[in-house]
Amino acid sequence: MSFPPITSSRVKNYVAPEELAHEKVLTLEDKHHFHRQVQEICNKLGADLQRDYEGTSLDTLRQMVVMGMGVAFLPGLYIHSELHRPEELHVSEIENMPIVRQHGLSWRNTAPGRSSFRELAETMREIIDNRLSSAVDASR
Repeated sequence: MSFPPITSSRVKNYVAPEELAHEKVLTLEDKHHFHRQVQEICNKLGADLQRDYEGTSLDTLRQMVVMGMGVAFLPGLYIHSELHRPEELHVSEIENMPIVRQHGLSWRNTAPGRSSFRELAETMREIIDNRLSSAVDASR
């Protein structure tokens, strides 16, 4: 969850779910799968999904939050890799409500490139373990 910049006296690492009721939440256009995920979260929390200004990218969402247009849910990996000026944005997690997405790498057992795919999977695991463990859970 990303909020516009706030003073240090109001900085919170976690936000209670009930604090998000009626909050203006920005999202991507509805053609993105992420839009549906955010919509489900808003329905669950009673937050107001803003359809007037939908972002075309996560960078656009971040900029709209910085301009004070609302709050946004942003993937942890995006925050980890793209948030270079943390003073622009305050990032909080929702208390007792982890939001996760799963990704998988799969191929046919008989695929000609299966050994290359296995190497790629192992390289990805190493990168996640060594550089992205704070943003990604690489449970196998």
